[in-house]
Amino acid sequence: IQGLSVLGRRPDIWAKSTLQQFRFLINPKTFTKYMANPENQALHAVMAKFGSTIGYFEPTEALPALEKLAAKTPVIGNAAKTAIEQTYGRAEAAFTGLTQVARDNMWKAMSKGRTPEQLQELARTLDLMTGNISTRALGISTTQREVESAWLFFSPRFTRASFAFIGDAFRGGMAGTEARKSIAGLMAAGTAMYIGVSDALGQTPEMNPKSGRFMTIQIGDQRVGVGGVVYSLARLGGNLVSVENPSDLLKVDRFDNPFLKFMYGKTAPLTGAVVGFAERADYLGRPFETPGDWLRFVAGKVVPFSVQSLFEKEKPSVTGAAVQVAG
Repeated sequence: IQGLSVLGRRPDIWAKSTLQQFRFLINPKTFTKYMANPENQALHAVMAKFGSTIGYFEPTEALPALEKLAAKTPVIGNAAKTAIEQTYGRAEAAFTGLTQVARDNMWKAMSKGRTPEQLQELARTLDLMTGNISTRALGISTTQREVESAWLFFSPRFTRASFAFIGDAFRGGMAGTEARKSIAGLMAAGTAMYIGVSDALGQTPEMNPKSGRFMTIQIGDQRVGVGGVVYSLARLGGNLVSVENPSDLLKVDRFDNPFLKFMYGKTAPLTGAVVGFAERADYLGRPFETPGDWLRFVAGKVVPFSVQSLFEKEKPSVTGAAVQVAG
């Protein structure tokens, strides 16, 4: 999802970045070499001068602390650290690498002939386009950042950046132009690609945003589709249209109130855990009936999201986990 806006704006750069992402996944050292390359370091120095974020992607920022914790585990410390490095560590290189390569190539393609003010705006736009934003630079206090991370959003900076990029579509200037082109391109290309894949698989495209199967395809026993803020907003719009009684919008019920349903889907794991324990049910409202149900629920809150498909109740998916680790 971190590269979707790039796909909408420059499919060629998205393809190049995605190819690099798989190289970083296979051998994380190639990402280290990429960042250490003198030419890239010079480029990053210029980008950073105008406010660009370098070598960072929020959903993987907990890796160093996780590795230290694993290393201290009695008896199996070294094995646990190695296991994290070979799974979550590879995912970090893949996720972070795609966003960095995408920003680098977008900068090369768009920075020529720009004024310093325009370069600052370009740096901000590319950061938002790839889900990066500095909340410290926005003046948000440490306490607020910690509350947001613990209780409000699964990935507060990524979420804030994504909504800010959507908001830019209503602005003037370069930021507004780039946001509109990216979103329009993503919607057009994404729809065409989805219909094409569905036809190739002999499946009927699901284009109704009211449906939970909206823009997904059947892969084995699972429905698979592309997420992201644009998709989430389309689903929110579909759910709002399907509301028959306006009073539902005032209900404090995440199943009846589309706004609560939308926000609950983006909450932090701690908030989801508290709600799940209180309701004795999972995200879809399915009740916990066995110790295995509780174990899967807890595991889903503490393991990386890229491997959570291994804990599905109906049928754990190793393939799904492998694909998500790859980005």
